[in-house]
Amino acid sequence: MLFDKKNTAWYKDTTKEKEITSYLKQNGLKTASDFLHCFLLGSGTIRNVKFVELTKKFIGGKAKAIEIDLSNFLSENFFTLNKALRTVFKFSKQLHITDTEGETRIKFVWKKFSVANDFTKFPAITPIQNRTVFDEDDITYISVHNVLRQNGYKLIAVSYPGAQGDRVVLAEAGTGRRQQRRYIDIISYLPKSHSALQENKGNFSPKSIQGEITELSKYKTDKAYKLSIEKFVSRFEESAPQIFKIGVGFWANSNFTIQNIQELEIDKLDYFIFIKSDQTSWKVFCTGKTKLFTETEGIVSLPKVFEVKQGDDNQLPLFTVEED
Repeated sequence: MLFDKKNTAWYKDTTKEKEITSYLKQNGLKTASDFLHCFLLGSGTIRNVKFVELTKKFIGGKAKAIEIDLSNFLSENFFTLNKALRTVFKFSKQLHITDTEGETRIKFVWKKFSVANDFTKFPAITPIQNRTVFDEDDITYISVHNVLRQNGYKLIAVSYPGAQGDRVVLAEAGTGRRQQRRYIDIISYLPKSHSALQENKGNFSPKSIQGEITELSKYKTDKAYKLSIEKFVSRFEESAPQIFKIGVGFWANSNFTIQNIQELEIDKLDYFIFIKSDQTSWKVFCTGKTKLFTETEGIVSLPKVFEVKQGDDNQLPLFTVEED
């Protein structure tokens, strides 16, 4: 590790940046003590009582170079260090702090130590269980990988919640930066047939689904919206048809009923995909006479994921203590 008074890269953005800058301005990097003090500040070990006790005899000294043995400290206090230092000390043999001339001013040395069995200092185990609910991420994944691709659709853009990319639809031309940036969950197309715009929801809610239907319908009825999606598709996939179909995807949770569908303006949709309440299969329904999908039902196939098990005590102890 190189310490250079003229280059702030080695301590910039640390919590003690101002203190190090002030120290260097007043004292410079002349003695090993100067290097050590800056290391304590930059590494955060200035707040570690045991580490400070170990090194305090070197502070204020005039020696040009020093060697500090950390063997006992690491074997007893390893977990009091931050992750960065634990990684260095666990997977290295020595740590040298050098000056601009390449000379070692501080050499930290230590004997090999083991912490693999020190489970008592680890946090308790967080219990997990199989998924009990689907969210928007899941519906988007299932729609893409289990439904659309199996039916020959090609993807233009997929926007997962919180992970939107640069493929944004701008439907309010002339308003500059004030216009809303609209990320449609899935934009795909069936070659030589049509393009599809789809929004997804996790738990089924008539109000939220109707909101998506209303918004998607604008790409068929509103001139500005129609122009924006035409420009979008032309920009990213010239071969995609300029005939647009709209659909929604959702998980039909245990509260879902056929009556819920009747509450929606289904006639404005071209299709909808729903995942059965038991999370094992999907179905797609087309609302018109045009056959948009050759495969209309199938098995849900998702990567194996879990959720944190909720309860009064959300963690399990690593060890049980037998009472006498």
